Amino acid sequence: MYSLVDRLWRTAKQATGITRKITPHWLRHFFASAGLSKGVPVTDMAEWPGHRDPMMLAAPAWALRHRCGGRTGA
Repeated sequence: MYSLVDRLWRTAKQATGITRKITPHWLRHFFASAGLSKGVPVTDMAEWPGHRDPMMLAAPAWALRHRCGGRTGA
Protein backbone atom coordinates (compact mmCIF):
# COMPACT_ATOMS: atom_id res chain seq x y z
CA MET A 1 0.00 0.00 0.00
CA TYR A 2 2.81 2.43 0.87
CA SER A 3 4.44 2.07 -2.55
CA LEU A 4 1.13 2.89 -4.26
CA VAL A 5 0.61 6.00 -2.13
CA ASP A 6 4.23 7.03 -2.67
CA ARG A 7 3.98 6.59 -6.44
CA LEU A 8 0.70 8.51 -6.63
CA TRP A 9 2.12 11.28 -4.45
CA ARG A 10 5.28 11.63 -6.56
CA THR A 11 3.17 11.80 -9.72
CA ALA A 12 0.89 14.46 -8.21
CA LYS A 13 3.88 16.51 -7.02
CA GLN A 14 5.44 16.44 -10.48
CA ALA A 15 2.14 17.34 -12.16
CA THR A 16 1.64 20.37 -9.89
CA GLY A 17 5.26 21.51 -9.80
CA ILE A 18 5.73 21.02 -6.05
CA THR A 19 9.48 20.89 -5.45
CA ARG A 20 9.55 20.95 -1.65
CA LYS A 21 10.29 17.68 0.12
CA ILE A 22 6.78 16.97 1.36
CA THR A 23 5.78 13.39 2.08
CA PRO A 24 2.41 11.77 2.73
CA HIS A 25 3.54 11.36 6.36
CA TRP A 26 4.27 15.10 6.58
CA LEU A 27 0.78 15.81 5.21
CA ARG A 28 -0.71 13.56 7.90
CA HIS A 29 1.02 15.57 10.62
CA PHE A 30 0.07 18.87 9.01
CA PHE A 31 -3.58 17.77 8.87
CA ALA A 32 -3.57 16.83 12.56
CA SER A 33 -1.79 20.02 13.63
CA ALA A 34 -4.11 22.21 11.59
CA GLY A 35 -7.20 20.55 13.07
CA LEU A 36 -5.90 20.79 16.62
CA SER A 37 -4.96 24.43 16.14
CA LYS A 38 -8.53 25.16 15.03
CA GLY A 39 -9.98 23.51 18.12
CA VAL A 40 -11.02 20.14 16.69
CA PRO A 41 -11.25 17.70 19.63
CA VAL A 42 -8.25 15.42 20.07
CA THR A 43 -10.53 12.39 19.93
CA ASP A 44 -11.73 13.37 16.45
CA MET A 45 -8.26 14.19 15.20
CA ALA A 46 -7.00 10.82 16.45
CA GLU A 47 -9.86 8.91 14.85
CA TRP A 48 -9.75 10.48 11.37
CA PRO A 49 -6.20 9.39 10.47
CA GLY A 50 -6.89 5.98 12.00
CA HIS A 51 -5.33 6.10 15.48
CA ARG A 52 -7.10 3.76 17.85
CA ASP A 53 -5.81 5.57 20.92
CA PRO A 54 -6.50 9.33 21.23
CA MET A 55 -3.47 9.53 23.54
CA MET A 56 -1.34 9.32 20.37
CA LEU A 57 -2.20 13.00 19.90
CA ALA A 58 -2.35 14.06 23.53
CA ALA A 59 1.27 15.28 23.70
CA PRO A 60 1.17 17.12 20.35
CA ALA A 61 -2.15 18.71 21.34
CA TRP A 62 -0.69 19.86 24.65
CA ALA A 63 2.40 21.26 22.94
CA LEU A 64 0.29 23.07 20.37
CA ARG A 65 -1.91 24.66 23.04
CA HIS A 66 1.18 25.60 25.07
CA ARG A 67 2.94 27.11 22.05
CA CYS A 68 -0.16 29.12 21.12
CA GLY A 69 -0.64 30.29 24.70
CA GLY A 70 -3.94 28.41 24.90
CA ARG A 71 -5.34 30.36 21.95
CA THR A 72 -6.58 27.53 19.78
CA GLY A 73 -9.91 27.51 18.06
CA ALA A 74 -11.52 29.27 15.13
